[in-house]
Amino acid sequence: MKHSRVINTLILIFGILCLLYYFGMGFAVRFGQSLLFLWLLAGLACIARFVIFDRSIRTGKPLPFSDRLLKIVHICIAVGLAVFVFAECFICSGAFVKLEPGLDCIIVLGAKVNGTQPSGALAQRIDAAAESLCDKDKLILVTLGKNGSAYYFNGEKGVVPSEYKCRSVDTTGAGDAFFGAFLAAIENKKPTKENIVSAMRKGNEKGAKTTEFFGAIKL
Repeated sequence: MKHSRVINTLILIFGILCLLYYFGMGFAVRFGQSLLFLWLLAGLACIARFVIFDRSIRTGKPLPFSDRLLKIVHICIAVGLAVFVFAECFICSGAFVKLEPGLDCIIVLGAKVNGTQPSGALAQRIDAAAESLCDKDKLILVTLGKNGSAYYFNGEKGVVPSEYKCRSVDTTGAGDAFFGAFLAAIENKKPTKENIVSAMRKGNEKGAKTTEFFGAIKL
C-alpha cells in the first residue's frame, strides 16, 4: 500500500510538471507550437490517474479497469517521462551553446510578441543574433507576421506593431515587400531610431497589403 502511494504521488508530480511546462512554454513562446498540446494531455492523464488510484487506495475498492490496461498506462507514462527528461536536457543544453563566429545569416524562429514588446524568448534570440552578426552600430530587423516587426539598433530593441488591418489570403512575398518598402523609406535618411521606426511602419503596411491577394505581385 505504501509503495502504491509513493508511485501515485510521483505520477501526480510528473503530471504537474507537464502542465507547468505546457503553460510556461505557452506564455513564454506561444500556445500554437507543434505538439505542445501533448504535454497538456500527459499532465491531465497523470492527474486523472492519481485521482482514480488515490480513491481506490483510500477506500480499498478495486480499480475500475483491468491490470492489462493498467500496464499500458504505466508504459505510456514511463515513455512520457523519458521524453520529458530528454527534451528538457536537449533544450537546456542548447540554450548555452555559443553561436559560431562569422555567420552570414541567422533565422529567428518560435517566439511571440507581448503587446508591443518582444517576449523573453524573442528578446534573447534577437540579442544573440545581434552579438553574433554585427557590432552595436548595425541594424537587425525581424518580421513578426501580423504582429508587425522588431528591431535591434544601438543596443536597443523594440517592436513596431502592424497598424494596417487586412484580410490575409496568401503571405507569399510579404517579407520581400516589407524590406523593399523599408529600404525605400529609409534611403538618404540618417539611421536614427525615429527614421527606422517610421520606415518599419511603411514596411509593415506594404507587407500586409501583399497578403491580400494570391502571389507576390498583384496582376
